[in-house]
Amino acid sequence: MPKIWTPEDVKKIDIRKVQSAEDRALAEWIERMATGRPFIEPVDGYYQHDLNNVWLSRCYNCKEVSMWAYDRLLWPSRGEAPLPNSDLPSDVRGDYDEASTILNLSPRGAAALLRLGIQKLC
Repeated sequence: MPKIWTPEDVKKIDIRKVQSAEDRALAEWIERMATGRPFIEPVDGYYQHDLNNVWLSRCYNCKEVSMWAYDRLLWPSRGEAPLPNSDLPSDVRGDYDEASTILNLSPRGAAALLRLGIQKLC
């Protein structure tokens, strides 16, 4: 599991007491990490960069890849909806799955998709 740097971690590091340039660069990097925003840093010239505050992981169960930005799950985008019933027809299940992915972004859009699924069932 990657280390998530927090503002409390930054408070523990008094950058004024850091002597060497290398340690100062590390302290500044930790400050940027604690903001939670993704950022890139050049590694070798213009073409190679390190991407920071973005993580990839693989599920031990399903072996699928997940993408995280700081502490937020970006992919797969899944809402808080429960898993669909296995008896749902495939076209209704597609609507349900789509509604669950947009639930946090657009609750009204998710409700419209669920209504469409109910119409298909009726």
